[in-house]
Amino acid sequence: KKQCEEELVLGSVEKGGIFGEMALIDDDVRMASAKAVDGSAELLVVSRAMFQKKMDGLDPFTRGLIKILADNVRNAQK
Repeated sequence: KKQCEEELVLGSVEKGGIFGEMALIDDDVRMASAKAVDGSAELLVVSRAMFQKKMDGLDPFTRGLIKILADNVRNAQK
């Protein structure tokens, strides 16, 4: 695939926000990347193992609902 060199701003993440969750939820490729606009950004990296441990603690209904929502977002992008 040819990579696009142009940057397109899709949104911004405010303090306490989350991004990159889709790839953790459905184990698929990331839909976008992120870049800090200044040097004041602080990040907390959530590993797949850490995320999976949190998901395992959820009841099956909530896990299923999260998966359905993630699928809907992925399918809307196609």
